[in-house]
Amino acid sequence: MYGLYPTYLMVSQSLLLLVYLFLCRREKISLRVSKYLLSLAVLNACNVFFGLLGSTHMSVAVFTALRRVSIGLTLVGEIVYLKKKKSGSVIACVAFMMAAVAIVAIDDTSASVRGYSFVMLNNFLTTASSIFSKSVLDSETSKETVLAMNNVVQLLIAGGVSVYHPWEPSVPAFGFWAASAILGALIQFSSTWSVQENGPLTQSILGSSKNVVMSLLSCMHVIDNDYVFTWINFTALQMTAVASFLYVYLN
Repeated sequence: MYGLYPTYLMVSQSLLLLVYLFLCRREKISLRVSKYLLSLAVLNACNVFFGLLGSTHMSVAVFTALRRVSIGLTLVGEIVYLKKKKSGSVIACVAFMMAAVAIVAIDDTSASVRGYSFVMLNNFLTTASSIFSKSVLDSETSKETVLAMNNVVQLLIAGGVSVYHPWEPSVPAFGFWAASAILGALIQFSSTWSVQENGPLTQSILGSSKNVVMSLLSCMHVIDNDYVFTWINFTALQMTAVASFLYVYLN
């Protein structure tokens, strides 16, 4: 949008969050850098980059549905890696959601190999990042330290890539950039807190639930004109949303 390459959004979000952390939460940030923190930071930067890149290759409605694949992957990650036991109702909810996502993908007439590749890579990176974040946070590392390291690395990587993608800002583009920076920073902070308090799976589902309104607006062509409407696809999209809310109700 507005010729804005994704790394510019990453830079603005990182700068805003780092300013907040070092001005208001400096005492909770540890300057000790471990290989686990550094690995998590690189993983997180790649996750954000491919998420933003994937969103430019398809409608918002289909993108939000495909992103729910990360929920199924996170469920497996929690069971296998974090050794968490899950109830039959939770597994059934996630399985129902994955079936609906499969229908969306099969019936998507506007699908592109590049777009789907970016989103699926983003799903794997999201799962790995959230599972790894939970492990690091459970080791008594503060969320402020995790966020600071993540955003320092993200700033360096995104800043380096942005050099090769010149941007000529306009007034609307600058407004969009500023709003994205604020919202992105808020989402990062709240997501890290949620992973620490609620676990990766619950955070993944809460994250997908917030996109229900955006998905509907996309279907109605209010926020983009890329969505190709069919009753099968539209119904499957709503099924993924119902599964998200059902999980929240059961938990």
